[in-house]
Amino acid sequence: MLVSVYRRNVVELRRGVRTAAWLRRQKEEGDWQFSPEWWGTQGGSWGRNAGETVFESLSTMGNGVISVTAHPASTPIPEEWAVVEKELQERQASRGHGQFKVLGYEWRVLRFNSITRQSVAKVMAVTNDQPPTEVFLVQQPNCIAFEYVKSMLSVGLSTISLAGYNLDQVTHRTRNMRILCVGLGGGSLPLFLAHNLPGATLDVVEIDGSVIEAAVETMGFPPCEIHRLQANVSSHGLETRNQIRSNVPGGHLNAGHEYAINQEVLWGGLLNRVTVYEADGEHFVEDLVQKRFNEERLSRQYYDLVFVDAFDGEDVVPTKLWTRDGAFLKNLNKLLHPKHGTVVVNLHTDSPPPSILEKVTGQYRSGFDPSLSQGRKIQEACCTYRDVLLPPETGTGPTAGLAFTVAVPSQGNISLVVSRGLSIQSHLDSQSQNQQSAQEKQMFVEKLQAESKYVQKVLNTRLDFFKRVSRGFQVVQGRVSPAKVLQ
Repeated sequence: MLVSVYRRNVVELRRGVRTAAWLRRQKEEGDWQFSPEWWGTQGGSWGRNAGETVFESLSTMGNGVISVTAHPASTPIPEEWAVVEKELQERQASRGHGQFKVLGYEWRVLRFNSITRQSVAKVMAVTNDQPPTEVFLVQQPNCIAFEYVKSMLSVGLSTISLAGYNLDQVTHRTRNMRILCVGLGGGSLPLFLAHNLPGATLDVVEIDGSVIEAAVETMGFPPCEIHRLQANVSSHGLETRNQIRSNVPGGHLNAGHEYAINQEVLWGGLLNRVTVYEADGEHFVEDLVQKRFNEERLSRQYYDLVFVDAFDGEDVVPTKLWTRDGAFLKNLNKLLHPKHGTVVVNLHTDSPPPSILEKVTGQYRSGFDPSLSQGRKIQEACCTYRDVLLPPETGTGPTAGLAFTVAVPSQGNISLVVSRGLSIQSHLDSQSQNQQSAQEKQMFVEKLQAESKYVQKVLNTRLDFFKRVSRGFQVVQGRVSPAKVLQ
């Protein structure tokens, strides 16, 4: 089926090569101007086509029907495929193991409830002339389609670098970095990190097994080690069951050695640095804390960087991930590196921004606090992450830690950043707790922008970090009553 899908899409691709040639000159592979190719027509949307459904599964976690559709991609054009084939063949030559041939490129769109776009990825399909002939999907790690993912990556990596963490050493494998991703989706965020930071090891936690299956089988996410963790009622914490999922997409259980060699050629050492856990994020961090404190053989290793990008079928961040006295944040606080630990959270605005009249008069509607991020629930989430992860008693409170947000234009998302290695709040709070010093704020933003240019150079990526680290920059200040939020 995959081969027939690619043949049809390659024909359509060739027809539109000339009209789409100008798109090839865009700096970012996932530039928004490619969005008509993958947006789709589901729900009356404005995309070019509905695509072809290549995956469907009913979620057992309340996410409705998990589906993946395939859409033709205009780039890279067929004339450029030979470059990729040559690189793959050079890798294979050392193994004396056949030759890969590129079949084409497609956009793959993962949806919840068959409507909500959860993730978008560009995949390359290749086949090997060494029997048994199979089609392998390879997600393109530097092609990030959603703006909020670009924002999270840009501001997260720039912030931890500004906090003194040497990312250059990670790119040269002279320093091991530990990263936790809560939420997998199609896998574009963890794959970008694993590809561009060769010295990093990643734990990826996803609660929905259907999402993991869709990512590996049809979104081109690497078939890395996958574990299912399930609560063990007979003891505290979680029980790690046997690896119940095959790492061979499409059920090729007997491919064995040949399959493994092909995947090593396609992914290299990346397969050994990414582990996916089918588990509840709250249970995962709780289990990890218990193991580290109760088992001496496990050395205590902190996470340097944490990304939280988890939404349910109704496009809402689960309450348990931002509850002030909940197990998730309490245990994440213990797992985060005390000196430079940085957390990035994707939040979705739950109320419209203030009107021009409200901004001019300073008279805002009931319940809106202009000093914090948009939306009452979002405001509470921001304050909760700040207060739990930067508690004064640890010495990383208001005088030695920083929580801020940046906006994601047109998507209604906000990237919340909590860093234990930065501080400007001591200056901002010197006169009044609720007043910001414009001068100190501007100085920090300029430092963050300068750092973003450095990080982009270190990673050698076309993703523009600079323009994404300061849009709508706001320091998280003030407090919100949880009682009001829950009304």
